[in-house]
Amino acid sequence: MPTPLPKLEEMTDILDLKDIQAWDLRWVWALAASLAAILIFLLLRSLWRRPRKAKAGAGAPLSPLEAALKKLDDLVNSRLAESGQVRRFYFSLSDLFREFIERELEIPACEATLEELRPKLKTSPWLDLDRVREAVGLLELADMAKFAQYVPPRDELVKSVKLARAWMTQVAEGRARALAESLARKEANA
Repeated sequence: MPTPLPKLEEMTDILDLKDIQAWDLRWVWALAASLAAILIFLLLRSLWRRPRKAKAGAGAPLSPLEAALKKLDDLVNSRLAESGQVRRFYFSLSDLFREFIERELEIPACEATLEELRPKLKTSPWLDLDRVREAVGLLELADMAKFAQYVPPRDELVKSVKLARAWMTQVAEGRARALAESLARKEANA
């Protein structure tokens, strides 16, 4: 049987309702404003410092030869070939060599296959037949290492790096010399 409810005088656990008190939210607004001020300060500081870093490291842009030789040195220092990553080594060597051709000789080489690149190299006014053969030979070796999983002996790797360095240097210097001579002839005729 259900128990009867106690009388109101006997209930001591029920209390009267209290008035609703308003919270003081000024501290929340002060905290939000402080955080916003700190974020704005950090953002402005990073924006103010960024141009300084860019100006300090920028200097003159590297010539195609300087950029290619730096990448070649970085590739040799990466020691990919010594760690057994010959395919990756030749991918990088081929990329930097093609990029040099594209920047220095203005021949679209990065996206071209070797068969598409060969006639363009032959028609370049800056390359003689020996330079074309050397470039094609280096790119053929790189393609064999990249796609046919040919692992050339260690001395061939060293020879490839030396050939790339010498080829790029000779082509850039020969082109610069020819441009200087052409400019001198134009000035002499003017």
